[in-house]
Amino acid sequence: MPAKLLSIQSHVVSGVVGNKAATLPIKMMGITVDEIHTVQFISGKVSGITLSGHELKDIYEALTVNKLSDYSHLLTGYILNRTLRYVPEELLETYIKHILPLADVITPNHFEAE
Repeated sequence: MPAKLLSIQSHVVSGVVGNKAATLPIKMMGITVDEIHTVQFISGKVSGITLSGHELKDIYEALTVNKLSDYSHLLTGYILNRTLRYVPEELLETYIKHILPLADVITPNHFEAE
């Protein structure tokens, strides 16, 4: 099976962070990349859209229902809203039981490590 990666992280309209920074080099290695943007912000100004935990779950379930979730790799980044500095309580158990055991490398920032 060819490598297929799901990247779940932030997106900025202007600038190069989150999915904009991560996905191009991965695509250049010949890996198929699907992206879910957890936020879409305007750099330099706190303005934009934040995806809720329920919306993220709905998107992933839609990928599964449509038989598109056959990922060999998962890359996550910013999966929070702009007022929270931690994993939302509703997602904590999912991270602990399902996501972290699958990880080869975990590089949390200060707030994620808390």
